[in-house]
Amino acid sequence: MRAHLRFRFLAALPLLTACAIPIESGANFSANWEPDRTATFAWRDTQDRIVGDSRLEGNEFFHQRLHEAVGWELSLRGLRYSETNPDLLIHHHLSLSDHVMESEMTDEVGNSRTESYVYEGGWLVVHIVDARTDEDVWVAWAQGNVEPAFRSPDAMRSWVYDMVGHMFDDWPVPPRN
Repeated sequence: MRAHLRFRFLAALPLLTACAIPIESGANFSANWEPDRTATFAWRDTQDRIVGDSRLEGNEFFHQRLHEAVGWELSLRGLRYSETNPDLLIHHHLSLSDHVMESEMTDEVGNSRTESYVYEGGWLVVHIVDARTDEDVWVAWAQGNVEPAFRSPDAMRSWVYDMVGHMFDDWPVPPRN
């Protein structure tokens, strides 16, 4: 019985470790750029790219969740979707590759060791472009463990919303109340 419990714990360990990988994010935009709260946006899907994984290339479910999540964040800030003469155009890039996370562990007597965990990381980059000038006005990125996203459609939706939510923490105007 004891071996069975240990096996269950060891089998769960990768899941626990995988969930502990933080999402890292950031954004670049001009310090004097402040989006108009009545601006409109549309997607420029022709520039969307996914690199390194056939599970997401041409995956309409992923694209729909991404459009939904970005649209939600923009709507919280007063912007609205419009294909007719939009002020802003949006496209994205997604790249998947293996990453290594290292953590140093120190025991009670001061002995330290480094543990490494290899996981499949996803880098999501969203570009928001001024439709008049065709220049990037806001570029945001998020990186996190993509493995949980492939467990189910709900997990994919959660992963996308988490990544996009972290990106919009750096939007120059806070969400409306």
